[in-house]
Amino acid sequence: MKRISIFAVMLFLTLLYAQTNPAFIDIGFSPDGAFYCFAEYGRKAEKNSGLRGYAEVYAVDVAKNEFINGGRIKTAASFKTENKSGWEVFKTLRNENPDFFSSKNFPPKTNSVLLYQSGKDEEKKQIEFRDFEHSTEENTIQYNVKLVEYSEGSGTGIATCFYLLVELKNEKNEVTRRLVVGNPKTKRVGVKGYALNSILSDSEGTSLVFVIEKKIAGENGDSVQYMVETVKL
Repeated sequence: MKRISIFAVMLFLTLLYAQTNPAFIDIGFSPDGAFYCFAEYGRKAEKNSGLRGYAEVYAVDVAKNEFINGGRIKTAASFKTENKSGWEVFKTLRNENPDFFSSKNFPPKTNSVLLYQSGKDEEKKQIEFRDFEHSTEENTIQYNVKLVEYSEGSGTGIATCFYLLVELKNEKNEVTRRLVVGNPKTKRVGVKGYALNSILSDSEGTSLVFVIEKKIAGENGDSVQYMVETVKL
């Protein structure tokens, strides 16, 4: 009985881990940097079923900070994806929807420039970093990014909104521009909080993408989903 109990606990933890740790895919920018594409995939464990893969792909208008018309395709977890990995489901989804990616000329391999990446288990609400890719000796570009959030309610009924305060600074540490990114009025029910995962730009450094982790409150434990906020400089 002890062996069975230990096995059951290990199986539960395995299924829970598979369900609550999706992967983020940076697909990249259109050639002009006007549009950005990303994906999320993972596996879900549902009652009386095995692990089921799923994948979702999104296309965003950077300047408008919103999905383009028809800017979402997905394969939901179902009996058809039973025992398939999220990566397998994503590859199939991409192969079966070539027009979605070619309509904005999204690249086969990412062309994004990584400006910032959070460390493992790091939950910083404010960061400051230098854009080494686009800075020069005469013109240094530094960023100060603060994530501000508000919550109300509790448990699975909690609702949380957030926005980003973004400052650009020069080599003299002078603020040259201030931006508010995101919509602080958008309250997402079931979201406990947000965290900065990474910050990306196009090759010119004029399109910025902030990758955000949403912490979802669940009856059997918290999970994570990804979203992005974008801005055109």
